[in-house]
Amino acid sequence: MKRLHYLLIALFVFIGTVNISAQNLDRNTVSFSRLRLPLTPLPENIKFYNPKLDLGYIYHGDSKTEVEQKLQNAIKIDGLERGPAGEDCLTIMARLETYYKSEVRFETVQKSEKRGDETVKVTYHYLTFDYKYPLYYELVLPGSYSAESNGFINNSNEMKSYTSAEYRNKGDLYKWWNENYKSLQAKLRQDLLNSNASSLAHLLDNRFGYKTVKDSEMFFTVKKFKKFEYTDLDEAYSIAKQGLEMMQEDQPLPSDAARSTMSKAIAIWVKALDEADLENRKTRINSKVAGAIANNMVNLYTLMGEFDKAQEIINKADEEFKKDGWTYMAQEKLNDLKKRIEANQITIQ
Repeated sequence: MKRLHYLLIALFVFIGTVNISAQNLDRNTVSFSRLRLPLTPLPENIKFYNPKLDLGYIYHGDSKTEVEQKLQNAIKIDGLERGPAGEDCLTIMARLETYYKSEVRFETVQKSEKRGDETVKVTYHYLTFDYKYPLYYELVLPGSYSAESNGFINNSNEMKSYTSAEYRNKGDLYKWWNENYKSLQAKLRQDLLNSNASSLAHLLDNRFGYKTVKDSEMFFTVKKFKKFEYTDLDEAYSIAKQGLEMMQEDQPLPSDAARSTMSKAIAIWVKALDEADLENRKTRINSKVAGAIANNMVNLYTLMGEFDKAQEIINKADEEFKKDGWTYMAQEKLNDLKKRIEANQITIQ
């Protein structure tokens, strides 16, 4: 018992030593609005979109009005107005094909179960069938159009498989199926329609829309630690926050004034990073703090369109800094913004 007591004391001492030898980081989230550019910009002469629906058989009990409304809500592109067909209008066709269900297959499976001291084989009954509710879309421009612009959403032309719960008694399975057949089919149709319509809306919005989005970035600051002060990093964060709050919801990149403000924050972080000692955990800017500063710099460089600088810091962080996994999301955002800027041929000032 006494030995356990000493072991616990030693463990607490070790934990305390670890805690006092590492700086604590604060996470600060800044929210702002910006214009998200399309991945596939449409020709400049296209100002309107015209939705067209082609519906297959709508089952009794399903509301045709609700189905049409759901698809109409999905067929739109931010930045374009709905209008009549013409030389400046994109036609978006959505074809909802008839829901299909295969023949029901009644199956059995044997399972081993304990009955007292013995293990016995027990037969369970279930049913399975295949189904689909295909939703096809097609974009038609008055002129030529090279982008991929048609197909089945979510591979909805391919069959999905449904499997029921298992029943000990075949009669119970039949009873459940007879009582729930219609409601189950209605739910499967509704779930597929909701999912496919949502995916169509996302595809149109993500690839072709000019949309004001609510965005946010996370910045690290460092708490005072022993003799070390981090007022410079606090100041940099405050300046960066000012710059982000100057972002405009109708612009994809910061204004000149916002960019100038962000550059002041970056200059402070660059100076702090220059004093980093990655081999010494007890210095002011150690590997952990360096990684936090790198995160902050990458966030601003990416939003400013300085993609090469952001990429250089991500690579360095991956190789040298303690980063706690933030580089993965930073890389995803960098790649996305870079694709959109390049696709729209935006020049970085």
